Amino acid sequence: AAQVEQALAAKDVSQLQSAIDDAKRAGLPGSKLVKWEFELQKMYAQQAVEDAQAARDVQRLRSAVMRASRLGIDTDTLESAKKCLQVLTTEEMLRIAMRNNVTGHLQKCIDMAVSRRGDSQLIEEARALLDKSTAERALFSAMNTREVAKLDAAIKDATAAHVAPDPVEEAKWILEIERERAKERETSKEKPPKDEIEERLRTAINLQETGALLKAVKLAKRNDDAVRSMPEYSEGRCLHEESIREAEQLVALLEVDMQLPRAIRSKDQQKLKAVLTKASSWSIANEDVTEGQRLLSQIETEAKLRRAVTLRSEEQLAEALEEAIQCGVERVRLQKAEAALAQIRAAQALQKAMEGKDVDALEEAIQRAKEAGVPRSEVSKAEALVKNLSRAPSTTASRLPSKT
Repeated sequence: AAQVEQALAAKDVSQLQSAIDDAKRAGLPGSKLVKWEFELQKMYAQQAVEDAQAARDVQRLRSAVMRASRLGIDTDTLESAKKCLQVLTTEEMLRIAMRNNVTGHLQKCIDMAVSRRGDSQLIEEARALLDKSTAERALFSAMNTREVAKLDAAIKDATAAHVAPDPVEEAKWILEIERERAKERETSKEKPPKDEIEERLRTAINLQETGALLKAVKLAKRNDDAVRSMPEYSEGRCLHEESIREAEQLVALLEVDMQLPRAIRSKDQQKLKAVLTKASSWSIANEDVTEGQRLLSQIETEAKLRRAVTLRSEEQLAEALEEAIQCGVERVRLQKAEAALAQIRAAQALQKAMEGKDVDALEEAIQRAKEAGVPRSEVSKAEALVKNLSRAPSTTASRLPSKT
């Protein structure tokens, strides 16, 4: 005990583990061992948090913080780890947004990273990517509309943002052509033809309204199909594949932003699956998606836990409990499953003791079975067997012939 207290005071994990092992071998009471082992688990949890925080590993840190929160480690360490986890999560979201390269979402992630004091170099890389992406989109949009003023401005912005040279050169070539055409129109007083399909798409994208976006996409697809299938219809018209893709991506993002919080609040497993599938198919990642994935995993784990309790399978129940702990399932639900597991194990131990017919082992197994809530009928059978085994010697002795 003194070694344990010394290890606790020193907060030395290896020393405490060794002291507990010595205490077990010395046969100290289980109540003390449970308390010391709990303190050991807290020390392991705190060390795991500190290691994950030092490594800046978001997955390890998230898991370590969840476990440390349940065990109740040092408040300052836990709060520091939570703040670090928030920053690392924000940086992870920013990296995902950089890979997805959706302008509006990337800007939101940059703003969030700045507000949470994320890695400055990562933020600068994201800003450079945003500037480049914005310049690229503006350049392709200008090439599509073929308006001289937009082309001129887009080429300058694209050059400043270090956009790839091929599209910039193509835009310059288009600009020269459109300048010549503008001169011809000025001479003949002709107005340039408008691409009403593209204008409608851009308007819907700027409005960010789902209904308008869907109508604009439907009209643009119908126009593009006609351009491809009927050469006589294609004169003076162009395709809108990139704008359609941008509009469809925005529709998916708007729907996920609207539907996912509702599904999270209602904890509706089917709705969560449907919305998260849509988010995955469009490579949408944000805090709500992360929370939805966590909640869905928790719901599925709870269902698995309930099935394991119903089936009364020790292996399945132990596995489901481990998953439930990792997913952060509520303690009340865990306690019910732990009680069921203890009951199953106690019943198995009782059956084994009955088969062994050892009175001491039977009495210990009966006590544990009662504590675990094993059905009375099973306990009664074991108690009856104890009585029979206890009477057996005296009965045998009475049958022996007396010595006279």
